[in-house]
Amino acid sequence: MEMVRLFQLQLEHYEKVEGAPVSLEGKANQLSQMVRNHLPAAMTGFGVVPIFAGYDPARTSGRIFQYDMTGGRYEEHDFATTGSGSLHATTVVKLGWRSDLDDGGATDLALRALLEAADEDSATGGVDVVRGIYPVVATIDDSGFNRIDDEALSQRYAELLDELREVRS
Repeated sequence: MEMVRLFQLQLEHYEKVEGAPVSLEGKANQLSQMVRNHLPAAMTGFGVVPIFAGYDPARTSGRIFQYDMTGGRYEEHDFATTGSGSLHATTVVKLGWRSDLDDGGATDLALRALLEAADEDSATGGVDVVRGIYPVVATIDDSGFNRIDDEALSQRYAELLDELREVRS
C-alpha cells in the first residue's frame, strides 16, 4: 500500500508542476520507473510486481499494464494476473473469459480465479469469510474507479462457494 501512496503522490506532484493531468501512458511509464528504482530491494527478495489498469480517454477504452521485477512494462489485452498463484488464476480466467462479460460476470470470474489460486498456492492470499476479509475488487470505466463493497463481495462469495460445493459433490 505504501507504494500505491507514493505513486499517487508522485503523480499529484507532477500534475501540480505541469498544470495538466498525466496521461494513462505517462502513468504507466512512471510506475515502470518506480519499479526499476526498487530493483536493489527486489534482488534481496522484497520485490513488487504490479498490475496497472485504467481507462484511457484518448483511446476511449480500458488498458492493462503488467510489469516485471526490472520495471519492464508490458501492455496486456483483455486480462492479466500476477503473483505466485498467477498460473492457477490465469487458467481460470482463460477458461471463463469472454469479451462480452459485464461487470458482474467479470467480478465473479476474478473472484473465482483468486479462490482457485489461493486453494492451490499457499502464498496467495484468499478470502476469509469467517473474519469478513475480502480482496479489493473494483471496476474501472469512463466514470472512474468503482470499488465493490465487502457486503456485495460477501454475497458473491457465498454464491460462488455454493456453486463449487454443488460441482464438487
